[in-house]
Amino acid sequence: MGYLLLTNDDGADSPALLPFAHALKEIAEVRVVVPDRERSWIGKAITRFGEIRVRRTVLEGIEVAVADGFPADCTQLGVHSLFGTRPDMVVSGINIGLNDSLAFFLSSGTAGAAAEGWIAGISAFAFSTGVTSDHRSWAERVWAGDDADLWPRAAKISVDIVRDAMR
Repeated sequence: MGYLLLTNDDGADSPALLPFAHALKEIAEVRVVVPDRERSWIGKAITRFGEIRVRRTVLEGIEVAVADGFPADCTQLGVHSLFGTRPDMVVSGINIGLNDSLAFFLSSGTAGAAAEGWIAGISAFAFSTGVTSDHRSWAERVWAGDDADLWPRAAKISVDIVRDAMR
């Protein structure tokens, strides 16, 4: 197994990013490329002609490439440009919010980033979570860090799925 490319549409500040990256590291090498800010509801948009700037940083021991492009740009950078070899799998998420219908799925930057990997011929997953009741107040609590115990649990479930797919 080579490595997993982890991306998202919620950016480097997502409370889900580092718990997910740490959990994925238990099963494979992980390389991370994420947008520099939240890029939700952007679908599979790409930066066609503009320059994309990338800065590298280390967050909780995880090397993270932070790009000023869209989620699908992050996948393209991770697949074609930054690492010299292609990933074995693209893992996108864990999204803060449900992508539970065709309209949400087609609009999702999380799904768009995974789709970009699939277009490149790489297996890909998009993981999302949320609530069916009051999404807005739930998301505010999540971004404020009030539901910090959610992310290790969601990461474990997601990693179990990725592990099964790697077999």
